[in-house]
Amino acid sequence: MDLTPSQLSSLNEMGIPVWVLRSENIESKNNKESEQAFRSDCLVLIEADRNAQQAHRLLQAMLFSIGLSPEQFSVISSDQLAELQASTAQQKVLLVLGESFAQSLWGKTVVRGKSHQTSDTPISTVISFDLDELLSSPEKKALVWQDLLLVKQLLNAI
Repeated sequence: MDLTPSQLSSLNEMGIPVWVLRSENIESKNNKESEQAFRSDCLVLIEADRNAQQAHRLLQAMLFSIGLSPEQFSVISSDQLAELQASTAQQKVLLVLGESFAQSLWGKTVVRGKSHQTSDTPISTVISFDLDELLSSPEKKALVWQDLLLVKQLLNAI
């Protein structure tokens, strides 16, 4: 039921909150987020269910350690990756966090710590450890540091 502006005003004066459905198209919002993400030279791909606050703080700290601020990288989903691979002609660096996640995406064994080209696109991919795995096994920090240095080297080459 749509209310007129005077009805909304009267209800507001009486202290009765009115919930209004947003008319914003969610799909266009997602498209805007995808476009913004694709402008970044550095993209980070993590599993969708891996979004714990502690893991995201760790990710930001890791990328900050190689000189990237949150505005200089974008976290993308596997759905956005397919869209990116189909549409980009620009050189980009993709950091995939999680070896098993990367293997499930490409259906083949991928090696951590090396640069891979992603399906005939100008996207250089670096595979590293999953954030949850790194939080539970801090002894892997030295290996992750090597992966981050490789990401930095690839970004400097762009």
